[in-house]
Amino acid sequence: MTLDPSALKGSICNALRSRFPQDPIYTDIVPMNFERPSTLVELQGIDMDTLSCGAHSVRLTWRFRLTAFVKTDAAHQTHFPELDQRGMTLLAAFAAGYLKVADRALSITNTKLDTTLNDCVRLDLALSITVNRNDLLLPEEPLPVMEDLHTSFAEKS
Repeated sequence: MTLDPSALKGSICNALRSRFPQDPIYTDIVPMNFERPSTLVELQGIDMDTLSCGAHSVRLTWRFRLTAFVKTDAAHQTHFPELDQRGMTLLAAFAAGYLKVADRALSITNTKLDTTLNDCVRLDLALSITVNRNDLLLPEEPLPVMEDLHTSFAEKS
C-alpha cells in the first residue's frame, strides 16, 4: 500500500484542527487576502531510503512545511509572544511522535520550528514509514494516460 500525499495532508490538517479549531487551514497555496490566524500545509518533497531497511523494504519520508500566520497590524507587524505561542502550539500538535494516516502510523522523524519571520512561524515536519518494496511497484494494468502511448522500435542494420 502506497500512501497518497493527499491522505497525509488530511491527517496533518486533522491534527491542526484539534489545536486550532476555528482557524482556516490552507493546502499548497494561500488565497489573496487570506484570513489570519490560519495555517498553510505544503508538501516539500518525498525521500526514499533504499539501503537501510534490508532487501525487501524501503523507508519513505514525506517532508512538509506548515506555516502558521497570526494577525498583524497596519504596518504588517505582529505581537511576538503571540507568534511564539502559536509556534509552540503547532509543535504540540505533533508531540505524540506519530501521525495516524489511514491504517498506518507514520513516525514523526523531524520537527524544526523557524521563528525568525515577523508575521508567521514555520514548522518543517518529516513523516516516515518503512514499506515493502513490492508495494511501490506499478499496477499490472497500464495507467489511463499510458493507454494512448504507442512506441515503435526499428532495428539498426
